[in-house]
Amino acid sequence: MKLWQKMVDDVVQAFEAGRTAVWGTKRIIRTTTPADVPLSGVLHWQLSIPAVFSSDPVSNRVALGLGAAEVLHGTGPDAMGDIQAAIRSLDDPEVAITWFGGFAFDPTQPVAGALQGWPHALWFVPTLTLMREAGSDCVTVTVVVPAQWDAAAVRKTLADICTELQKSPSDIEVKSTASQARPEVGAVHDEGSWRQLVETAVGELQRGDLHKVVLARQTPVDVQVSLGEALARVLDAYGSSHVFAMLWEQRWLIAASPEQLVRVTDGTMAVDCLAGTADRSADAATDEALAGALFSSEKNRIEHAAVVRVVVDRLKLVAEDITVPRAPVIKKLANVQHLYTPIRGRLQPGMHLFDAARLLHPTPAVGGVPLAGALQFIRQHEGWPRGYYAGAIGFVDTAGSGLLSVALRSAAVAYPRATLYAGCGIVAASDPNEEWRETEMKLKPMRLALG
Repeated sequence: MKLWQKMVDDVVQAFEAGRTAVWGTKRIIRTTTPADVPLSGVLHWQLSIPAVFSSDPVSNRVALGLGAAEVLHGTGPDAMGDIQAAIRSLDDPEVAITWFGGFAFDPTQPVAGALQGWPHALWFVPTLTLMREAGSDCVTVTVVVPAQWDAAAVRKTLADICTELQKSPSDIEVKSTASQARPEVGAVHDEGSWRQLVETAVGELQRGDLHKVVLARQTPVDVQVSLGEALARVLDAYGSSHVFAMLWEQRWLIAASPEQLVRVTDGTMAVDCLAGTADRSADAATDEALAGALFSSEKNRIEHAAVVRVVVDRLKLVAEDITVPRAPVIKKLANVQHLYTPIRGRLQPGMHLFDAARLLHPTPAVGGVPLAGALQFIRQHEGWPRGYYAGAIGFVDTAGSGLLSVALRSAAVAYPRATLYAGCGIVAASDPNEEWRETEMKLKPMRLALG
């Protein structure tokens, strides 16, 4: 309580001292205040206000956003372009603002299941944002309010947010458990129906019209832990991934993404290509043997090369000085290891993070090759609209720097129910049993986090 009271006092003091900036019809207040608690620990499932949490292991920044001062929705095939245009029209180069949000996997399909009703693109500027740099016991506090507000209105808004956070999570969650039915999520494949789906894909691939198609499955579970505990588990086990959680209309999207779709820092662009997967082992020798088998696997190397080739060809339209390693390396995560190729370059003058993202999303690593045919196969055969699974999630600032990660190792939560997602790339040589095992491996992060 003392922590939040001091933060409110510091913000109001900055406001009254005139340490503010005007952003259109809004006023920005920014200050620094001590905060020695994990930002993930203050959240709970049943918040009644929008919220976002982001832990980025590359920039070593953790962000917590609460409330929504500015909101953008996009619907339809060019939802990403609509959001990009709207953000650019609102941005002021003299005022530092960070937007948080995401894009659905396929904007031609409805968002269903736990996130039913979400638009194809959802981005917002939080009313209150706390940002912590690695190793700091302070946070940068940014507050966005209507420009005409006085100090009393600012204080009341922040006090209301603090009150929301300090409600007893157990009281809220117990009340909600009996009232929410499990959402309709579409096809839930068991091992038998998954085998049939993969065999159908392999048959199509062997005819030669498709080179790769990425199939995914979903599984519903009951949430057994608090949100703070779930995030703590993910951060502990998958701290090298971009851990992201976003709440809208009392439904959460949570991901521990190992793959950045695109990152831009002062014009420098970084893109990850992850395709080809193997298990991990607690035994070091066995783990290295698994990595060696993955690296030498013709099936996995072909799948990976197809992803790299398509990504590089697309990036040539918006970037220059592109560098690509001659061969992939092994990227080890807590539960799986992947073939990994990092692609680097510089955006061409006038280009934006979203310009690159629009060309890349969805990548062959989550769609297939050729993409149009793979997407058509997914729509016809997978049995459920993916919504935000394998979509893009992240943040972008006024200067166009930011990160969009692929929404993998993810779950959608309408508390106390959750739907977990996992997928794998299918090529002509794929074995349905191995592909089932791969999805089981990829479901581990959220199973461990939520149960």
